[in-house]
Amino acid sequence: MSKKEDYKDPDYFKKYYQEHKEENRQRHLDGYFKEYRKKNKKDLQKYRDKNKPRFNDYLLRRNYNITLEDYNKLFSNQEGKCAICGIPQSELKNKLGVDHNHTTGKVRGLLCNKCNLSLGNIKDDIKILLNMINYLKKEIEALDLQI
Repeated sequence: MSKKEDYKDPDYFKKYYQEHKEENRQRHLDGYFKEYRKKNKKDLQKYRDKNKPRFNDYLLRRNYNITLEDYNKLFSNQEGKCAICGIPQSELKNKLGVDHNHTTGKVRGLLCNKCNLSLGNIKDDIKILLNMINYLKKEIEALDLQI
């Protein structure tokens, strides 16, 4: 069987990986890949820079079923700010993340890490969020009484 015919087999890469698993593991342990990255740092960075939009598009499609173009539309609709706290992208360490409903998969908007983690930690439960608001209101009322 020629190489071209091998590649037509849908399980070719799985079989290849299994056959070479130990060899690749040993090369990794020997530091081959670390050395390769060190020697080819500029080429690897050039490759990443060249393919970053394509890779970002792939991740958005895979994880949220939206394109990079859809992300950019959301970004411009939100004026480059977090949909909850309103902090602009330029003031954030990381880019705005895609917020979505875990049950339906529907994208809701773009959030900064803190807001996205907050929603995730309360598991999108409005009751918990209302309890948090009431908790903070009680503190504010108590402070107002003392003044």
